[in-house]
Order: sequence, then structure tokens, then C-alpha cells
Amino acid sequence: MADVNLTIRPQSFKLSHVWRTSIQNAYNGNEKRTMLYTWPRVILDVEYILSQNDRINWFKRNLIQKDTLTWAAPIWSDETTLTSQAASGQKILAVGSTDTRHFYNGRQCIIISASSFLSYEIGTIASFTSTEITLVDNLVSTWGAGSIVAPWYDFRLEDEQEIGALFQKLQKIELKLTEEFKTLRTFSYTVPASAAPTYLTYDLFLYKAANPIQYNYKRPYEGGQFLGLGYYTDQFASGKNLLKMKTSLVRTSRADIWSLLSFFDSKMGRFNPFWIPTWSKDIIATTAILSSDTIINIEDISYTTFYLLNEIIGRYVYIRFPNSTYVCRKITDASASTITLSSAIGTAVALADLSNLLISFLMLCRFDIDTIEIDYQTKTFATSDLFFAGLLDNTIIT
Repeated sequence: MADVNLTIRPQSFKLSHVWRTSIQNAYNGNEKRTMLYTWPRVILDVEYILSQNDRINWFKRNLIQKDTLTWAAPIWSDETTLTSQAASGQKILAVGSTDTRHFYNGRQCIIISASSFLSYEIGTIASFTSTEITLVDNLVSTWGAGSIVAPWYDFRLEDEQEIGALFQKLQKIELKLTEEFKTLRTFSYTVPASAAPTYLTYDLFLYKAANPIQYNYKRPYEGGQFLGLGYYTDQFASGKNLLKMKTSLVRTSRADIWSLLSFFDSKMGRFNPFWIPTWSKDIIATTAILSSDTIINIEDISYTTFYLLNEIIGRYVYIRFPNSTYVCRKITDASASTITLSSAIGTAVALADLSNLLISFLMLCRFDIDTIEIDYQTKTFATSDLFFAGLLDNTIIT
């Protein structure tokens, strides 16, 4: 049981899922990754703008004595409401929806009066469906339709907090709440399936990125020079590079937000690999394409010199057609002005439509973060910054 129940609604809300991955790097850039968490911890970053004395004083007295203790708070982005009265003595809550929310069997939820943040009741979830939650114990109080229902988590505060006084009756406080884990968990957690399409056994990350995308290239070497000539030795074989990407996503529905969280959790942060397109026009087709074609005429990018000898980098492509369908292919051969695909491209593209044809390199990668943060503008509109790191050592099954 928490020492402080924080039921005041914040003005801004960010939610993070946190994994932990240990990575050991070999001299040649290969990795050995070890999963340290078996379920993601939740972090909330919340901001309160306080204009009522009772709320200002509530924070002050609790921060004085209880800031090092356990604080519990709702996952406000996941709130739903009672669709009918929940009477004292019953266990079943009829709610708007539990879908794409942090409800789990064995974890807690809270019912909060829509008119008073100090009026609430906490229960443990025995089971739930899309529109119904069954509690372990009977309700003590009766709650009317429209009451708020949300997942309820125990958290720990950082060791220092600050209340900023904008005016005497307008004060601001920001809190970072990290999920408490001091006893063995009693709820069940299963790593979610990503529900993403796959190519050659790996998931495809095809969430369209917001522009601009940032690219990073790193090719380590060792060098030595004192007073005379310098001597330099590459660590990597020819054609290998530690490619990285950074981008932002905009999610415009609860389902979109949950889909992103599920994909990230399915990879357990930095642990599991997947494909991502560069979303650049890395290869430019120059003549019309038949659906049966395997040889595509392209602008000369010195492909045979810079890419054909590689195992992964530049050898796999994401092809998005003008009608927004796509295929993934391996480039098996090339000349100065052509590439040869592993199988027919499958869709015809007229000469006039080539400007709307996207051929991007597919990067085999992992997330370069163990924490994903969802910055909620509303409960159904959010942004997230994402970081990816290319892999050099995975074997592709073709």
C-alpha cells in the first residue's frame, strides 16, 4: 500500500516504458546483448499548475514528510469512465473501454469521483474484458456513472522537488515518478507481439517518420602520431559502418500510441533486432518498370564499389510504390546502371510515376534506447523521439 495517493490531475503528462539491456562490443563492431529486465518499468513525468490553496497545501505537507516514501498515481492517459453505477458490495465495474491501456490482472485500478480528487477507492483487478473490470474484493462505496477509472501504480519520487511560485495563488510543480519495485510482483506480464509485418524473419518498423530524419555514421580507427608520420588502422572491415538514425513520430490515436509501445516492448528496448527503412531515395530508378522485372535501371551511385560487397548495409531495399504498397527485396547483383533484385518487383511503375517511387535501403537495427517516452498533448495525440542503431553481425536467412 502506498504512503501517498496522488489523485490530482496534472496539466501535462509524459509516460515512459523502461527496459535494461547490457551490451558488450567486440573490436569489429559486433555486439553481445543481454536482457536485464523481463518486463518494462513505467515512469511518469507530470506537471501541475496549482491555483487552489487546498491543492498547493496538499503538495507542501506531503513533500515535507513523505517525499522518500511510496507515492501512487493513476496512469492518466489510460483513464476511462464508469458507464453505469457501481454499487457498494459489488465487484464488477462497467467501463467505457479497457483496450490499449495499462490494465493487468493482479494490478490495481482506482475509481475517482468526477467532482472531487479526494474521493476515490482502490481495488485489485481479478480479470477484465474490453468493457468490464472484475475486482478481487467488493466495493466499499457506491460510484456513479461517469466516475473516472484508471490503472493505479506505485511510484517513487526523486530526492528533491521544487515548487515554483508564479504568483501567490498560481504555483507549479514537476514530478518524476518511477515505478516502485521493492517486492516481487504479483501480476502477470507477457512481452507483447509487435503485430508488425516481417521480412526474412525480422519485424519491419514502418511507422512513417516525421521529417527531418537525422543520420549518423561512425567508423572507428586507431591512430598514432608523435613528431613524424601518422599510422592509422581501421577497426572495421571494408564497407562496414555503425549507422544510426534519429527521428520523431506523431501518433494521432490511442491505438497508434499503444501500437508503438507494443512494438518497443516486443523488442525489449535495445535487445531484439528489426528492419527499418532509411526513408531516403537511396536508389533512383531511371526507366519504366514492369511487374515481372528483376533488373532495374538506376542512376549511377557506384553501387558495385560501395555496397555490393557488403553483407547487410545497402544490400536490402524497401520499395514503396506510388499507390503506397511496398515490397522488400535483396539486391543480388549490380552494374554501373542497374541493380538485380532477388525476385520480381511485383508492381509496374510508369515512367511518369518514377518521381513517386521510393527505394530506400533497409537497415537491420535495434533501438538505441532502453526508454521510450510518450509525450501526451491529449489522451489520443502524442509525440515520441526514437533512436536506432544499425547492426553488423546478424545472419540474414534468405
